[in-house]
Amino acid sequence: MARRDPPYASLLTGTLCLLIFVELVWVQLRFASVLPGNQRDAVNSVARDVGVSHAPLHQDPPSLLNPAIIVFCYDRPGYLNQTLTSLAALPELADFTLYISQDGNHTGVQGVIETHRAALAALTAGFESWQRPRVPQLGPRQPGHAWLAQHYKWGLDRLFLKGGHSHAVIVEDDMLFSPDFLTLFMETGWLLDADPTLWCISSWNDNGFSKDHHWDPTRLFRTSYFPGLGWMLSSRLWEELGPAWPQQHWDHWMRMEGVARGRDCVVPEVNRNRNIGEVGANMDRAAFRKSLQTMDWAREAPAAGFGDEDYARLARRTGVWAFPRGHYRFLTSVPWRGGRLLLADARRCDLLPGALRTLPTPGMRGVAAEPGVSCSAACRARGAVCSKADLHFLNTCAALMRAFPCPQGCSLEWGQDLPNMVAEGARNHSSPGTCYVTQQMPQCRGQAPETRRLCACVPPGTVADEAAAAVRRPRFLRPRVRAGETGGAEALAGA
Repeated sequence: MARRDPPYASLLTGTLCLLIFVELVWVQLRFASVLPGNQRDAVNSVARDVGVSHAPLHQDPPSLLNPAIIVFCYDRPGYLNQTLTSLAALPELADFTLYISQDGNHTGVQGVIETHRAALAALTAGFESWQRPRVPQLGPRQPGHAWLAQHYKWGLDRLFLKGGHSHAVIVEDDMLFSPDFLTLFMETGWLLDADPTLWCISSWNDNGFSKDHHWDPTRLFRTSYFPGLGWMLSSRLWEELGPAWPQQHWDHWMRMEGVARGRDCVVPEVNRNRNIGEVGANMDRAAFRKSLQTMDWAREAPAAGFGDEDYARLARRTGVWAFPRGHYRFLTSVPWRGGRLLLADARRCDLLPGALRTLPTPGMRGVAAEPGVSCSAACRARGAVCSKADLHFLNTCAALMRAFPCPQGCSLEWGQDLPNMVAEGARNHSSPGTCYVTQQMPQCRGQAPETRRLCACVPPGTVADEAAAAVRRPRFLRPRVRAGETGGAEALAGA
């Protein structure tokens, strides 16, 4: 079966002129493919109203309110050491509380945890390690999968019911992680709250074998078969599953029709973790070598993220600057192989019809963070969440000067902690009191010791509103194509 064209495959056809409504960026992820039917219908309705045949949907992901990661382990210190080392290298770790849940008191595993304790405590929003009393519920000869199911129940009860977390990423002690492993969950976790037909996000494609397959590292899809192996669930789902959690074969139980109830998981085509456990509760060396060892996985983060905005990638394909320049009122015109590509900044281009403009999230407020505090943390401390999409509206000198004194004026800078003001008493910065904006995409998680971020905080309950707003404002409009027309579209798609 032929592969579906990516969302940019029909941007240019012959001499057709296409206007792409982007937020300073090109979007890779086809969110329409993972949205519920009623939202896809709304997208199609909007598309018909403006005379186009298809409207893939992009949603700027709201931040998760209080996410956690839990590492389940037992008696494999060598594997656990590799897993924790890989986990510590992930940049988004600072937005998560990390728990290591040990089944029993194996001294080698305890030693590995202590070796990593100080580093993990510094890298995360919080760190704890636990030891579960290893008491069999099905008798002393219960199989390995029963121990694991009972451990899951104990650990997830403690994480959700005592820890009060909104979401949990579940991993085990035999995994290595792709650089964007946590990015996947950060940028898709909101779907679990916005879409009742979804119940998990997983980093694992069960069919993600490397041989003779050409998977797209930026593509996500729905699966009705629960995948496990590095996955996220919400606290609301655990309220449902926890009381009925089985004492054995927990993953098989998750695949039962009466448990899944028609709900799907979102997974990437290319796995975001690699399983290194040759021997485990449900694995032996022969099965590992035949299946898990042959799985493909993303060793590098792709240029475009999961729903992230990436103008730079489109710029490389078309040979223009990696950030918008030479625009007219934030409308950029680029001739491309017999056609013309028009990119409009949906936040700032006043040439767009009102219905296609992107507005701030209702209830968004600018918050001046203290020095060294990320926007994720600053919003969380106020009972809100950071909205990366809304940071663009604060990325102006006017907005900064309303929030800060900016005694040394306002200038342009690069970095992950922008927009910001350098603290007036900063000793290790050359420009104390200067406010800075950026031409990069602002991020919620960036921070620096001597800068104060201006943060876009939205109420936690606006996740559903964000999804509805995205339906009203499609990011890509695809033109009707007349028979026989060809041109630069295929070249752009395959560049």
